[in-house]
Amino acid sequence: MLLTMQFGWLGYLFLALLFAGFAFVFAKIALQGLSAPQAVLIAGGTMLLLRFTTLDFRGFWHSASQISPEHWVRILLYGALLAAAWITFYLGLQMTNCVAVAPFALLVPVVSYLMTLIIKRSISDIPKLIMWCVLTVGVLLMGFGREHKNKTWWIPTILSPILYGLLLFGKKHYPVSGKDTIVACATLLVMCVIALVASFVVKHGDIKKLTVYHVLFAVLAAICLYYAPVCYGMTKGAPYRNVLYFVYSLWILVTILGSRLFHKERLTMVSGGGLGLIVAAIAYHNFFL
Repeated sequence: MLLTMQFGWLGYLFLALLFAGFAFVFAKIALQGLSAPQAVLIAGGTMLLLRFTTLDFRGFWHSASQISPEHWVRILLYGALLAAAWITFYLGLQMTNCVAVAPFALLVPVVSYLMTLIIKRSISDIPKLIMWCVLTVGVLLMGFGREHKNKTWWIPTILSPILYGLLLFGKKHYPVSGKDTIVACATLLVMCVIALVASFVVKHGDIKKLTVYHVLFAVLAAICLYYAPVCYGMTKGAPYRNVLYFVYSLWILVTILGSRLFHKERLTMVSGGGLGLIVAAIAYHNFFL
């Protein structure tokens, strides 16, 4: 609070960058003792509790009853997609280095964009398409530009942004009517139920190493994921919006530094080149499109 009082929007931007950057670093620590579904269950439960703090319970049941059966089906579908996206991403984190997996989160808007192109059956913005292609190449270089002990790491890692991209596309083109907080809580609840069921199926080989320490970092990862966009939203009205969004979009640099600090991970020359392409694509998107 003192930081944000002294520096205003700059403090919120700094916090947003830290939260976004360390979310996957903390998740990687949690996954050393938890299975992927267990970590998702704890993270989802934490985010659900945080959502409840913003929920207005006056007229809660009336507002919930206004959601049509068709839209409840959409909530179930979106919750299932959210759970699958999180579990597969956490499986990827569990299999290999954080610096190789985390960049794939940047592919979520790429998938959503491709879905829009498929629906429209036309390409109207060539520069944007080129930018997404450069970003994708950069992400792939960061992921595949190093040796991996588990050769199947890429399967859940690539599947995750595809699932999350489908989720964003669905929410954009087939939204759920109702209060945003109620819809968000219902979606998170569905995710937690699916993660709970999956936790009895997907086992972790090192489950005996599970401690409160791992649970704590699963909670911290959820707090980071929840508050990163909240803090960034506090910068509304600040000058130089393009610069602010560019800085916030570079959370991957914080993740790399955090992975070096907590996991002793390093970039290879190839993955470093991929990082350069990612930064270039983000800069082009913010300042020239």
